[in-house]
Amino acid sequence: MKILVIGHVDHGKTTFIRALNHVLYSKYGIGNEESSLSTVNEADMVTAQESLHYTMGNIEYAFYDYPGYADYLDMFEAGKETFDAALLVCAASDGAMGQTIDLLHKAIESGIQKFVVFLSKLDLVEDFEFVELMSFDLMAQMEEAGCNQDVPIIQGSALQVLETSSEESFGCILDIMNAFHKMFV
Repeated sequence: MKILVIGHVDHGKTTFIRALNHVLYSKYGIGNEESSLSTVNEADMVTAQESLHYTMGNIEYAFYDYPGYADYLDMFEAGKETFDAALLVCAASDGAMGQTIDLLHKAIESGIQKFVVFLSKLDLVEDFEFVELMSFDLMAQMEEAGCNQDVPIIQGSALQVLETSSEESFGCILDIMNAFHKMFV
């Protein structure tokens, strides 16, 4: 299953990919100890997508993260890529921003109907009532955009996964993996 990772710039998309790689290696021995994923080098204007592949059960999952908002727009305009689902990453500290909603609309227009939401950067939040209100607003935005499924919302901090490497911190990443697996079994 091809899963597109979308969201506003700096909300944690690439950190999620790196945290997923870290959990897969630490918990299951899959992948690399250090993320070998390509990175964006703005000085050299290198823009390569990051991806991560793993198999759960008998289903292969591939997560794709593009380096910048313009790269997502180019990908959607070209129409060459098709995805089975999307992970909408939204920083719990900021809420849904313009690019979050725009990419959500573009994903639905491109045919993506299955979503999981990751409220990232939970470690930066002091007001959890804000997170609850933001969750309701985000679900309303998704419904307005045409998403008609019951969307799982998973809260956590991908950065904490990378920094602490504790089983407890792995929970949000494992919950995301399981949410997608439930969609496709």
